[in-house]
Amino acid sequence: MPEIKTFIKYFNKKNLCFKNKSIYLYSRGMWALASGIQALLSKRKKGGGIVWFPDYFCNQALTPLRKLPIKINFYQICKNLEPNWNVLEKKVKDSGPPDVFVLVHYFGFPNNLKKAKKFCKKYEIELIEDAAHILLPSSGIGEDNNPIIFSPRKVLPLPEGGILIAPKELNIYIKKQRMVLFNEAVISWFIKRFIQKIMIKLNIPWHKFWKVKKDNTYALIISRNFLTAKNYSIITYKLLCIMMEELKKIVQKCRENYNLLLSELVDDNTTFLFPYLAPSICPYVCPVLVKKNANRIIEGLKNRGVPASSWPDLPPEVLKNKKADKEAVWLEKHIILFPVHQSLSKKQIKYIVETYKKVISGKR
Repeated sequence: MPEIKTFIKYFNKKNLCFKNKSIYLYSRGMWALASGIQALLSKRKKGGGIVWFPDYFCNQALTPLRKLPIKINFYQICKNLEPNWNVLEKKVKDSGPPDVFVLVHYFGFPNNLKKAKKFCKKYEIELIEDAAHILLPSSGIGEDNNPIIFSPRKVLPLPEGGILIAPKELNIYIKKQRMVLFNEAVISWFIKRFIQKIMIKLNIPWHKFWKVKKDNTYALIISRNFLTAKNYSIITYKLLCIMMEELKKIVQKCRENYNLLLSELVDDNTTFLFPYLAPSICPYVCPVLVKKNANRIIEGLKNRGVPASSWPDLPPEVLKNKKADKEAVWLEKHIILFPVHQSLSKKQIKYIVETYKKVISGKR
């Protein structure tokens, strides 16, 4: 079995210090996140505790935490996805600080870690970074001794995978996961990939077979298999270690696709959330904001074989409090995520652009 040193070696090249940190592998990023939060609460000698998440967050990712005696609260974000620090200060004064503060790095781009560290230090709050959309650590991500989670399966062709990187002082609070040869998720993934290859050879747009939810997020029916915790598989581990050697090419291709979309998706109705791609960043997707409701546009794109999507399926607590969490609700209704995956060719990116322009103009 490949050594985890392969993984550590690569990340050390990216200046992420592992001297006082340990790596834990999980089947999904949400289990890594839950484990990290539990460890921080145990460190504070609390069986439960209060955890603050941004209101712009995926409800499914909260599944493991909702099974625990933890109180989940949501803080407001701005339209640029940064925490609303003024509202946070007022929230602390009104209800007191939480035990744990979750900072999310969205769509492959670093959030304001500097302010988050300052805020948490001021009120003696534990900080954990959710870097599930991040492939590589870069400036502004994982720079301190707080836990951080990654989910490489979101960018790499992997059947599963969540990674928790935590300071060694938390080792006594984190249970190591036993590896298995394979699991249900791995089998489903290989079947899906096999079907995709056949459909691609037959020129059938396999994306049309995705399940469309009422909230316009897209999920394969097999995603239901991921809602329960599973051990990380040896097969996935081997695939991950092999791909470490290909990361440079993968990053380069994702960046090329993103920059092509930046230059081609120029429209009065379209605003890029991140109009500049720093040299150290590997984008997860290309997020844009549209003036019109994004749902119709996404459906039109998907019907033409373009795997665009929205994100996330907001937590019910946020949807019930639309006035306070108005920015998160607005973003969910006006954001479109375009793929920049390394498997996409220049021709396919051009097709995405042309199709998008037809859809927003009402052409068939």
